[in-house]
Amino acid sequence: MRVVKAPFDVQLPQEIFYSLTFGENNGKTLLTLTGRPETGSDAEIAGFNSINKDMQNGFAKTFDKLAEYLAR
Repeated sequence: MRVVKAPFDVQLPQEIFYSLTFGENNGKTLLTLTGRPETGSDAEIAGFNSINKDMQNGFAKTFDKLAEYLAR
């Protein structure tokens, strides 16, 4: 495995653990995504935390597109 620097202007940790959990809610599939830095300097962790809202919005749009596709 090769770890590479994220191609963003924000300093981010090189190792971030993401977890996808599938569940059920009122007969529908519930997908929960969480992420947390595994390593990183204080500045990298602060950078990760600073983009939290943007990451939530980006993933939400991606999952909305997936839901549209699956509904077809």
